[in-house]
This record gives sequence, structure tokens and C-alpha cells, in this order.
Amino acid sequence: MYIKLIFFSVVLVFSFLIVNTINDFNIDNLETKKSIINDKKRIPSNSNIMWDIPKNWREIPGNDFSLAVYKIMDIKSNSEVSITQFPGKAGGIGNNVNRWRRQIGLAELNENEILEDAVVDYNELGKYTIHKIINIKKPELAFIGMILFLDDNALFVKLKTTITDLPIIEPVFYKFCKSLRI
Repeated sequence: MYIKLIFFSVVLVFSFLIVNTINDFNIDNLETKKSIINDKKRIPSNSNIMWDIPKNWREIPGNDFSLAVYKIMDIKSNSEVSITQFPGKAGGIGNNVNRWRRQIGLAELNENEILEDAVVDYNELGKYTIHKIINIKKPELAFIGMILFLDDNALFVKLKTTITDLPIIEPVFYKFCKSLRI
């Protein structure tokens, strides 16, 4: 128990130091436009979603569900960020966060526990939640997921990395989520 507390304290201090010394990986003003699959009220089907791409992110092929997938360069691990959109609530916050938790061997939480741990923020598209999911027993895989509900769609941004690289990438991920707009 004390080892876990010490580990999380070290990670927290390290994260603070990284956030205060990192130079946001020199975010480019380059904008990427991707069509949003949405035929409902808030975002018409002819609208585009845009975001600012960090200089060390390179677009790679995704799957049919991806608006975009980026590989993060200059990082030891095979870290990727994917942007996806699904109709409706796509299972909601609880189901999606618990699916991510199961992927790294963690037990499910109820929705209240999930929301208590979430970071809530806003961008031009609206209110979103960010969920950090780590398992110290599996340091080779960690997630940060952003969930944003539009009128009839759910937008997800998911970072897949390692516990070691998480403190380096996390502030850039937060800035990326903040940059989402139409």
C-alpha cells in the first residue's frame, strides 16, 4: 500500500515538473479538417472539425471509424492518439471508460466513481471529460481518453501510451483536446 502511495507521489511530482518545463512540443498552427459524420442539429454534415496538430505527431492510417490517428514521434514507446466519432451516446461514459479499464486489467467502476476521477473542461464544441487510466501492474499500457457528447454523436480522443511516457505526453494531449473546434 505504501509503495503504491510513494509511486503515485513520484508520478505526480514528475508530472508537475514536466508540465512546468515542457514547451508544448512546439504546437504547429497547422489545422487538419476532417468531416464529422453527423446529420443532426448541432454540427451539420457539411461541417468540418479542426484541431491543432503538435509538431511531433504524424498522421498514420486508421480504421473505418477513425477521423484521424497520429503516431507520437520522439517518444520511446509506440504512442498513438486516435480521434473517432460514433452516433448517439456510443454506450455512454461508464461503458467506454470501463472498456478501457478492462483493456489494461482494471476492475470496472460505477459511473459516479468514474465521474469523480474525471477532469471536466470545455472547448469550442462544448463540455468534455478526460479520463486517465493506468494500471501500475501493467506499465506498458496506459490511456487518457476524452469524451465529448454532441447533440446526436459522441466524439472520442484516445491516447495510448505507457506509464513512463504519460507525464511527457499528457499536457500536449490536454492542449490538443482544447483545440477541437469547427
